[in-house]
Amino acid sequence: MEPLTNQVTLCSQNYEDGENYRSFGSLLVQSCAIDLTKFLSRNYTMYFYELFLLNPKTQKLIDIPVMIDNIPNEKSLDAKFSNNGTTPENWILTRRFFLIDNLSALQNLNSFIKGVEQPIAIRFPKLIKMIILLQNSREPKIMTPYFEILYKAKLTSLMNNFPSVYMKFISEYKMDISGFKSTMLGVFMALNVLVIVMTVTKMYIWFKLNPPDLSPVIIIFLYIKPEINI
Repeated sequence: MEPLTNQVTLCSQNYEDGENYRSFGSLLVQSCAIDLTKFLSRNYTMYFYELFLLNPKTQKLIDIPVMIDNIPNEKSLDAKFSNNGTTPENWILTRRFFLIDNLSALQNLNSFIKGVEQPIAIRFPKLIKMIILLQNSREPKIMTPYFEILYKAKLTSLMNNFPSVYMKFISEYKMDISGFKSTMLGVFMALNVLVIVMTVTKMYIWFKLNPPDLSPVIIIFLYIKPEINI
């Protein structure tokens, strides 16, 4: 167990960046190119991470869920069975995640022990988001944050000519505005009803003050029967 700083991003090893994106209300966007060839060696150890939020009042740890975008999800119809649909109730959430996977693509069973072979591919995070949801009722309060990760893979055979890949790390704050939308829709409909009532009232008053028999404008409809010559 160790405090979270910059362990979840490969773009920066700056302690200040790790401090900034964990500050309340701050936004951090990092984009960078990383060289995947340095992760081919067995000297790089693959780690699984689990994140927790410490409640300062109770001193208890709260699990931070992780949503991996591109894992199959049969319930996510709007995202073509990927996990990044628009309905949170259908998400598949995990607790563990990794940054670099240089082990699962090893082809020989003894290659992990002997460390003489390289994997045929390396999996890396193309995008990592730390999303903090604000509570609508109490502004300085937050919901449990969660991580969103999009993984990609690159073949080792392509790294000789194209060793670099681009990744992005984002920390952002969001708020559920569904209640705000409902309120604004109600206000909009009420204003429309008020405008209609005022228009009808003004028309009624005008017709009362200007009845049709006193109106100087007379409309006459004429019908002319066409003559047919045989």
